[in-house]
Amino acid sequence: MNGRSRIEDKPNVLMIGPFPPPYGGIATVIKSLSQQEVLQNRFNLSVYQIGRRDSSTPFISQFRIDLIRLIRFPFIKEFKSSEIVHIHTASYWSFLRSIPYVILSKSISRSKVVLHIHGARFHLFYEDSNVFFKRIIRKILNMSDAIIVTSASWIDVVNTILGGGRKPLYAIPNGFEARVFFPRPIEECREELGLPMNRKILVAIGHLEDYKGHKYLIDAIKLLGSGKKDIAVYIIGKGSLKASLSQQIRENKLDDYITLAGGDKPDDEIPLWMNACDIFVLPSLDEGNPTVMFEALGCSKPFVGTKVGGIPDIIVSDKYGLLAEPANPQDLAEKIKIALEMEWDNKEISRYASQFTWEDISRKIVTIYESTIMQ
Repeated sequence: MNGRSRIEDKPNVLMIGPFPPPYGGIATVIKSLSQQEVLQNRFNLSVYQIGRRDSSTPFISQFRIDLIRLIRFPFIKEFKSSEIVHIHTASYWSFLRSIPYVILSKSISRSKVVLHIHGARFHLFYEDSNVFFKRIIRKILNMSDAIIVTSASWIDVVNTILGGGRKPLYAIPNGFEARVFFPRPIEECREELGLPMNRKILVAIGHLEDYKGHKYLIDAIKLLGSGKKDIAVYIIGKGSLKASLSQQIRENKLDDYITLAGGDKPDDEIPLWMNACDIFVLPSLDEGNPTVMFEALGCSKPFVGTKVGGIPDIIVSDKYGLLAEPANPQDLAEKIKIALEMEWDNKEISRYASQFTWEDISRKIVTIYESTIMQ
């Protein structure tokens, strides 16, 4: 739990969810929001960390840790004094873990609950559930005083699950930290990272797992044929597919073009990778509202991704990037080829990205908090 000194004339807000380390999408969002002066000036913020603190923790050990945190929760002073409990969740186990926190917040306190749904699989999670658990999901959604989703496309999805229940629903995208992710000279960043100056560089950042679609990126580079000779692709991340992706690169004789650059990068190194590339690539099969997309745009880099989740709600023009069909290496290869040949207006990309800074997102969160308190 990350506490802050409390000022009595400010409403108290308790955020619940994962917090770095380890880093992940939701953890990054919570950390970023909790550090924003826009929110700190209006509310007393605290964070109660749930979820993994070590990605290598066995499931049964993690279950015990989660149970202990849940037992402690009703007795912490931040919960007892909170006007708003802002619960960040996704689907499957993440949502299951969040259920007791919604129930406790609504049953033994006077807190208003803001349920913040991240991730791209919530509709699949609901569809995969049996009739009994679908009823529980609807109940938890209806118990919440307000619901935030990361894309306008998810409002209809949640409304359908609610089954006609009336609930304040807000679409708030993720964002980026403008003090960290901003345009820097490409040559300086490449020199610092030891990257080639004479090649077009593509960077992809994400866990090495199926849903990130890296195998389709590798296939796409292969399909470029002789057009790949001036390309260098760096895939940053760690995960269970490292060995199979390495094998795929070797078998397709792409070692000179594609590098698995590892996943344990210092925080201050990631902006260098963003600024060192010509194109940022995210070949995902599922996404909610990926923070790396906003970070790349913040560094004035064009984004090549897939038509999944909330990505098409952000990449609304080919002035900012190009989108391919998911799991379609031929389409991805074509979009990469076009992107590498285009003359991008990097200043225009930066101007567009400015609306997605965490400071701007925080102002929207403030409005939601104030409206929820007044309900």
